[in-house]
Formats: sequence, structure tokens, C-alpha cells
Amino acid sequence: MSNEIHNNIEETKILLNSINSADAIQFSEWTKEKVNLRYNGTLPKFPIYNNFICWCNLGINIGSEQNKLRPVLILKTSKNSPIRTILPLTTKRLQDNFWFHIDLENVDATVLVEQLKVVSKLGICFL
Repeated sequence: MSNEIHNNIEETKILLNSINSADAIQFSEWTKEKVNLRYNGTLPKFPIYNNFICWCNLGINIGSEQNKLRPVLILKTSKNSPIRTILPLTTKRLQDNFWFHIDLENVDATVLVEQLKVVSKLGICFL
């Protein structure tokens, strides 16, 4: 292992030891999963279309960004592109009247327009 990698891991361990234990575990598990997805991940074995609702692993993010495995609306996709533009969904209707929260009619979910994001197709899964 290179010295630079070793130093990065040691600095990360110091930071993780300084925060809440549950958060540190969650973050370290996501880091391991992200490395595995990036270097060992397989592409979805099902077609992905625009306006398709599926599940996506959004990982552990900063602040109020949506996290974890969640339903998403595929906004833009292309067969040959390694990325997808997605809109995260809640698993319950918010009914909060914000213009950037769109409650879906036949599904108990709200589209979070302000959370528009580009993700790798490696994180998209079908449950």
C-alpha cells in the first residue's frame, strides 16, 4: 500500500473516531460499498427508461442531501451513457405545498425536485 493511501486511511480513522459512533459506522460501511461498486460493480440487468421509477443507492451524503437506498424517478437516461439524471422520491407523501415537492397521484410518494442529481448506473437496482 502506498504511503499516501496509508496516510489518507489514518487521517480518516482519526476523523471517524471523533464523531458519533453510529455515523462513523454508517460512513465507513458506505465507503467500503462505494469502493466495491466502483471497482467490482455490475451494470443493471434490466432496461432503464426515462420516467422509470426504480431504486438507487445514494450513499451517505452531506447535510440534507438524500441518503441510502431510495426510490428514484429516472429523469434522463441514455443506453450508452454511464450516468443517469434522477429525482429522489420519499416513501410517504409530504403534502407540504412547496412547489419543488410534487406529490404523486397513484403512489404514496413525493418527488424531491430540489434534490436533482446525476448518478452512476452502477448504483441503480431493482427490488
